[in-house]
Amino acid sequence: MTARGDETVDELQHRFRHGALELAEEAARRAPRRAGWEPSDLDFIATTTCTGRLTPSVDAHRVERLTCRPAVQRVHVGDTGWANGES
Repeated sequence: MTARGDETVDELQHRFRHGALELAEEAARRAPRRAGWEPSDLDFIATTTCTGRLTPSVDAHRVERLTCRPAVQRVHVGDTGWANGES
């Protein structure tokens, strides 16, 4: 995601939220399907982000939307923005 000079912080956050959730849902549906599974078959979901933040996090949004089983375990490793020090 590229910053825009004419964009407010709120607009940037809205754009991040929309893009992150759309991409996460696409991946979360495609990966199990390729394995012959349904979202209800998943035992564990891991998500990560590096620059934006969501509350609740990406995994919480996807568990509900994908209709995963209530006992699915999840973890979000996020907010690591450029943690490796490279640009």
